[in-house]
Amino acid sequence: MLPFYEDELWFGWRVSVPKVLILMATYNGERFIREQLESIAAQTHREWELWVRDDGSSDATLSVVRDFAGRHPGRVRVIEDDEKHLGPCRNFARLMELALRESDAEYFALSDQDDVWREDKLQVLLGAVQKLPADCPALAFSDLEIVDEHLKTMRQSFFKFYRVPNEIAELDILFRNVAPGCAMLFNRATLGRSVPIPEEAIMHDWWLMLVAMFFGNISAVRSQLVLYRQHDSNAVGVRNVRDRIFDSFRISRVTRKFRELNHLSRRQAEAIKRGLADSDCHEDRRNIIDAYLRAWRWERLNLFFSLQAPWHVKLVRLLLG
Repeated sequence: MLPFYEDELWFGWRVSVPKVLILMATYNGERFIREQLESIAAQTHREWELWVRDDGSSDATLSVVRDFAGRHPGRVRVIEDDEKHLGPCRNFARLMELALRESDAEYFALSDQDDVWREDKLQVLLGAVQKLPADCPALAFSDLEIVDEHLKTMRQSFFKFYRVPNEIAELDILFRNVAPGCAMLFNRATLGRSVPIPEEAIMHDWWLMLVAMFFGNISAVRSQLVLYRQHDSNAVGVRNVRDRIFDSFRISRVTRKFRELNHLSRRQAEAIKRGLADSDCHEDRRNIIDAYLRAWRWERLNLFFSLQAPWHVKLVRLLLG
């Protein structure tokens, strides 16, 4: 396999430049997808390919994608199969499984259909990943600027709004995902460890983050490299994971969501723990998960109201003895 293209630089020198395969899951995205596609085409890192899998759109999403593919020959592949309405997690899962089998790329990025990327997004995140050890999973993710449907700023920093700590530990990732998939770039080792995505995974991007953290390394880039668009049709977004809970604050709803998240998060952590069982060198990380599972019943309630969990590290350390 040849995962690199030749790219001519200054003074006639030619160097190997890594290819980044961008995976985009679409569903009824006609309204905003053109802007996202054009922001991909404008990337300063020129060696990219785009694979798109549509989940059964009833609008002109696929027509927009095919028009873009026609203007960028050799760069875009549209994945067509008989499975429809899988939802965002399974749609991305299909793309990731296919990429592992059929692509020679060494680096991968996920793309939503409704955001806009800064032109240096791939270049900056690729540089961050390449600074991490290459023989194990490595994932870099950036901050995002939260914008409305017209790209007007709502929050300057996703990290600040979502209270992402400067030093991210395993416990932070177990309690919650700290970045959406559209802000991530990862190596082939991460992909290989992540697929097939198990049924216990809450979302594909959270699973990728857990795999990279527990089996390799992650790197946070504090620059806002994505305009993270919020609108009424978001499948997953800031309002879905935070504001809608508090906007509709009722004890019955909080109790139901608490129990559901308790169950799902525990299953996801246990799935990661099973993957760690085959190596003695991961004993310390298994212990962290064990402590997390014991601490979950008390700490998640605090997390639910603050979305910061300021004392969870102390609690788990106490349980670790």
